[in-house]
Amino acid sequence: MAPEKSTNISKFTNSLMEFLINAMADRHSEARHIAQRLNNLKVYMDPLKVTEPHFFVSIGISEACYSIETGKKMDGSLGPEDGYVSRWAGRSNIANELRAHWKKLLDAAHEEEEQEEAIKKALDMIPTRKDAGPEEIDEDEDLGVDMMGTGRSKFKRDRGKRRYLYKGELLDLTPEEYAALLEADALAEEENPNSDSDL
Repeated sequence: MAPEKSTNISKFTNSLMEFLINAMADRHSEARHIAQRLNNLKVYMDPLKVTEPHFFVSIGISEACYSIETGKKMDGSLGPEDGYVSRWAGRSNIANELRAHWKKLLDAAHEEEEQEEAIKKALDMIPTRKDAGPEEIDEDEDLGVDMMGTGRSKFKRDRGKRRYLYKGELLDLTPEEYAALLEADALAEEENPNSDSDL
């Protein structure tokens, strides 16, 4: 799976906004007006849309894609800001940071793809009951799954003691002890059929 569209990269957004305000403003009042117009400026990268190194700039409803390598516009339009964005991206420090961010984004995408492939490979290696033929499925097979929701394995729970009501008393017994008790009562009743059982 390829990475999702990157969110706004604030360090590039702030740098570009500062560059645009300084480059486009002649007076202080004009700088405030430009800053307000660029208030929703965003810089992001989207490897799902474009595979070569690039960055997107959006201002309001306008959007353009620029090459990281050349700084030139590849697609879209921002109007008068197009040339300024190309000049900003052509600065060596900005171009180097854009390349480094692109590389990190691709590395993260490759790592995510490798993890997903490893998980898929591991899941493919696990045989499922669905894949088994009808002759291979034993419906009476005890899978040891805790269907009681106690959080204890069925086998551990069976080894533990349970409370049984025996002759009006609650006794903590293992299932084997309780069965032996019932069996002893049954034998005693066979030998002496006239006695009343409180079972």
